[in-house]
Amino acid sequence: MFNCSETSKSLVRRRYDQLARLYDLIEGGMEFFVGEKWRSRLNSLVSGDKILEVGVGTGRNIPFYQPSKKYTSIDLSPNMLKRATIKGHQAGLEIEFLVMDVEHLAFKDNLFDTVIASFTFCTVADPVKGLAELGRVCKPGGRLLMIEHVRPKRRFMGALFDILNPLMWWTIADNINRNTISHVERAGWEIEFTHPLSSDIILLIQARCPPH
Repeated sequence: MFNCSETSKSLVRRRYDQLARLYDLIEGGMEFFVGEKWRSRLNSLVSGDKILEVGVGTGRNIPFYQPSKKYTSIDLSPNMLKRATIKGHQAGLEIEFLVMDVEHLAFKDNLFDTVIASFTFCTVADPVKGLAELGRVCKPGGRLLMIEHVRPKRRFMGALFDILNPLMWWTIADNINRNTISHVERAGWEIEFTHPLSSDIILLIQARCPPH
């Protein structure tokens, strides 16, 4: 199975810096038909006052942010973050935008009530390390909310995703065959529920941060 390595971060940053200008156009169809509905559901589950979004990208979740909460939004790609910053200003929200690697978060422990991530951990070099870092900065009892595409359980589809994964990685720096639920558990989170959004390919995942 092909996996993104530690040395691949520069490729991820370069690919998404290149895609930033056209990203919303490329993803527009999926967002219109299903993405906005998925993001609305994800953000409706947010609780607490301090929220961290990891892999904010061009800011597709920002229209669903809750104005009463304080958001910090990070991304590895400076160009993607610039697009998100524009959306934040247009929405009239006070959001802290930071270029940051999820595997090396510059936050103190036990800071955030909820962490959200949408189609992010398919690009992270070491997803377990990144998820463990989120556990460090999340308060005990806090929540991790994710939308992620994963390796299908069906034999044929799983094999197909394995075959296609190298192509997806080298074109858009995206791994499509990861076992994200296992990664979340290995990082120390307690899975509360998973819900299929598109068969067994795209999942909504909610996990709880245990006592540190």
